[in-house]
Amino acid sequence: MRWRHLSYLRWVILTSVAAGAVASLLLGGSGSEALVVVLTVLLALVTGLLWSGESEPLVLWDGDLGVLALIRRWSVEVQSGRLLTSVPLGIDLSRSAVRVLRAVHPRLIDGPDASLRFFVIRPLSESSTIVGFVVVRRALRLFNGVGRVTSLSEEVASDAAVLESALHGAYPHTPVRRAELPDLLSVASGGVHQVVTH
Repeated sequence: MRWRHLSYLRWVILTSVAAGAVASLLLGGSGSEALVVVLTVLLALVTGLLWSGESEPLVLWDGDLGVLALIRRWSVEVQSGRLLTSVPLGIDLSRSAVRVLRAVHPRLIDGPDASLRFFVIRPLSESSTIVGFVVVRRALRLFNGVGRVTSLSEEVASDAAVLESALHGAYPHTPVRRAELPDLLSVASGGVHQVVTH
């Protein structure tokens, strides 16, 4: 987390003390104003630490289910995807995609934060283009983030099974495979991701 870095913590404390000094100058110097100044400094510290506490999400991967979980400070996002590999250039995917959407829609309409994402992976090398769909479910994280991930993972795994069946039905001559960790990280990061394995 950023606030754990000493230099960032110094700036938060300095800003909080400056806010307290400004409040002290504006209010004068009596006892009740001193309490307001102390509360202003504390409020500025807490706000600074909470606001800056956004960090990289905790990434959990379940290789058995093919589910990626991103645990953030206030939310949990669980996703699983399926890929159409070896997609020929110029193929019209939109016509059969309607069948995929119709098959997955009843499952995703149940969850308030459930969605289906479409993506295209165009490698820099000469390898083939990959087209895929990712089923995503999000939830608010209050206390038990891992417990929430477990329940969402089961739902997303079922969603992904329905998605895979729909993809096989809509694109019978195109191979369908499960999206692995590098694929899902690439989608989650906005498309630019490099995985180095040892």
